Amino acid sequence: MQKQKAPKAQADALTWVKQQLVDFGIAGIPLRDLIAFVKTGLQSPNAAVRSSATQVLVTIRIFVGADISGFLEDLNPQLLSTINTEFDKVAGQA
Repeated sequence: MQKQKAPKAQADALTWVKQQLVDFGIAGIPLRDLIAFVKTGLQSPNAAVRSSATQVLVTIRIFVGADISGFLEDLNPQLLSTINTEFDKVAGQA
């Protein structure tokens, strides 16, 4: 995904990752590597890519729980606030 220049391709790739997590779960996937991958999408200048990356993080949060927040401390405060707002929406889901 990092070699893709087209924002639509990046957003679609992240949407695909989210759907695979929903369909197959998170078991067997190195969490640190997955979050590092998603962080590249969060740093995109394109809003659609950032939105897709945020949705992947929300899906991961549903599987992992609040423990995911420790991996996101190095993000800028505005982005972290947006992510936390999305996390709050799914706080009760398991």
